[in-house]
Amino acid sequence: MKICFYVGGKEFGRTEYDKNYLEATKEMYNLLKDIGFDESELRLLVDKKAVHNERYWAKYFPEIFLWLYE
Repeated sequence: MKICFYVGGKEFGRTEYDKNYLEATKEMYNLLKDIGFDESELRLLVDKKAVHNERYWAKYFPEIFLWLYE
């Protein structure tokens, strides 16, 4: 199983909420590592300039898709 987390630094345009969302995503990533998932099964991508929309998702789609189905 492979799981990819992708999160932007400006997800919703509210600084404190964006910070909490980013930290929660990192926490989930680390929890999965703690229970035994390894680096080949997990990926965390953070784009600090990205907001929550398709334009930013599209930027990473090829990389994520190729990684998931390699």
